[in-house]
Amino acid sequence: MEGFLKQEKLREKVEQMQDARAKAERYAATKDAKQNDDSTNNPEQPHPPPWEAPPPPMGVQAMAEARITEAMNAGVLDNLAGKGKPLARDASTETPWDVDAGNAALNRVLKAAGYKPASVDAMNRLKLKSEVLGKVLARFDGATAHAALLDKDVKLAYREKESAAKEYNQSLIVDQEQYGSGWPLRPAKIGTLEEHVVDATRNT
Repeated sequence: MEGFLKQEKLREKVEQMQDARAKAERYAATKDAKQNDDSTNNPEQPHPPPWEAPPPPMGVQAMAEARITEAMNAGVLDNLAGKGKPLARDASTETPWDVDAGNAALNRVLKAAGYKPASVDAMNRLKLKSEVLGKVLARFDGATAHAALLDKDVKLAYREKESAAKEYNQSLIVDQEQYGSGWPLRPAKIGTLEEHVVDATRNT
């Protein structure tokens, strides 16, 4: 689940690189057109022959490929760890509906980079606040349920969980809009303080 979504971040970076390359190409085309206009308006300055013309600007993707080729020719990539061995499989980067090797590789890159959607972080904080509230309520039983409702520690723990749940639900809406309706997480039910106390004291 987490790995599946991380690939979207990498794809955004690729799109940014492509946009940068397109901008560089447009800039080069505009500059060339201006130079051609200057040459037309000033016939005393002849256009240089092709063998003397400066090379066209290199796009980001072409530059990256050139650097990789240069490193390969220099032998920099010859002694990398794991060379010639299959990539280690990480089940957390695969999804039940898509175990494509390419997508799994993208997910591994995003996971290694530490990318995590906002709703996943918010979900972890909500779980932590829920555990804190559960530990505070564990001090009470059915006979002291009313006292639990008045206890300041219980009220504080509930407010913190309520705030974490609202934050999670808000970040979930953002991630669903960004990643689509197939986003697997679901909204959290906040519940009232009375409901939490009844559930906790019922099991004691």
